[in-house]
Amino acid sequence: MPDPVAEFCINLASQRGNLVYEPYGGKGTTPLVAELLGRRWIANERSRYYIESAAINFEASGLAVRFLGEST
Repeated sequence: MPDPVAEFCINLASQRGNLVYEPYGGKGTTPLVAELLGRRWIANERSRYYIESAAINFEASGLAVRFLGEST
């Protein structure tokens, strides 16, 4: 797991198949851990830097990346 704190919090607050929402997606730690733990997830992020960093983190874990919408 990339982040044991995120793993602990997600396991504590949700079950497999639940939806995890991250309003500040950052580099994608919470969405990545949620994905690896079998949760559905939604994350928001305005910064292209962080979006691209999250994509790299997902791809490094062997997961596909799909973006919805694009900030101007």
